[in-house]
Amino acid sequence: MNILHTKYKVNPIPSHLICNIESTISSIVNRFQNTHTPLLAYEDNKKFMGLVTVQNTLFNRKHNSSTNIRSCLITPPKIFINTPIGEILREMSKLKLYALPVFDKSDKVVGLVKAKPLLKKLMKDDLFAEEMIKTMPKRSVSTIPQESTIGKAYHAFQKHAVSRLIVVNSDNKIKGMISKRDIFFPYFTSSNRQRFSTRSKTKNYSFDEEKMKEDNQLLMNFISPIVEVLSEKTNASEVIRTLITCKYNSIVIINKDRQPLFIYTTNDLLKTAVSITKKTPTLLTIISKLPQELNEGEKKKISRDLRLLAVWINKQYKIQLIRFTSKTVYNPERKPILFEVKLTITTDSATFFTDNKNRDFMHNVEEVISEIKKQVRRMKKVSEIVHIAARIKK
Repeated sequence: MNILHTKYKVNPIPSHLICNIESTISSIVNRFQNTHTPLLAYEDNKKFMGLVTVQNTLFNRKHNSSTNIRSCLITPPKIFINTPIGEILREMSKLKLYALPVFDKSDKVVGLVKAKPLLKKLMKDDLFAEEMIKTMPKRSVSTIPQESTIGKAYHAFQKHAVSRLIVVNSDNKIKGMISKRDIFFPYFTSSNRQRFSTRSKTKNYSFDEEKMKEDNQLLMNFISPIVEVLSEKTNASEVIRTLITCKYNSIVIINKDRQPLFIYTTNDLLKTAVSITKKTPTLLTIISKLPQELNEGEKKKISRDLRLLAVWINKQYKIQLIRFTSKTVYNPERKPILFEVKLTITTDSATFFTDNKNRDFMHNVEEVISEIKKQVRRMKKVSEIVHIAARIKK
């Protein structure tokens, strides 16, 4: 199955994620589901204009509660129904947005594609799941004391370049979580005051007097007390699968005293998935039904070895198709007495084929892979000789 080109679900756009570009920021404060789900902005004629994000709005010094949505827009990438999953994941990872609009051929938005269903689909592939579990990073937790203010949280978000902070008490035990979306509300609720900046440096905050007032609000008034946590004894596979299926975008690993140790985030999943899809050839692999005598470990090894072979060949030729077939010969007692395997790899330059018969199925697999490698090396040498001869002739 070509996991990078499988079709994905296009979700309808909920009405609360749609806004008018003439609206003010204060009027859409409560519409953000989380830091990573954007709003879609339209004109009165229902023409799509762009996305509104927490990041681009909250951390832009020129914006205040009366700023029109028109001034906050970002242009999303053009994703179509046939866009490869790997490409979608790269765009999501780059923008740190876990939902993006899908367009039709006339550039009309027809729905949303979401990160977690894509990741869930990819995790059904054993090789992808194995690579994800092996390479998914666990990051140290960025914490903030519960006595802190909103202003300190704002500074921490800028300093650590994270989307959430774990709120802890004096014993370093979890009290909750604060996200960029959570501090969006106190800074952008409606105000009748005219605001001006008294500072000249572009890196400083704007609207100083009023912002200083917002900065001093207590953090605990805005935190989310619900945090998805798992024990430090939980294995990586369970952590990743829980993160993909739960409604939160992070999981905190805690010790027996509920002190935070590490954090796994959806963004980490996206980055890891992008890394995997970059080094994995975008190819179609067809593996016929394997002998029932094989155990799951042997089946996974065959898939893994074929994928590694493909990665190696793909450095020299662009692979289009891998076909692996097998046949089992049984005696009258239905005991396997002979296995035959065939391996065909079609590239943009040549087709490589070999087969092998043996009583040991796994030995057969090793032999056909080895033979294909020999063919590829011979092909490469011939190409090099032809290239040298052509240069000499010139």
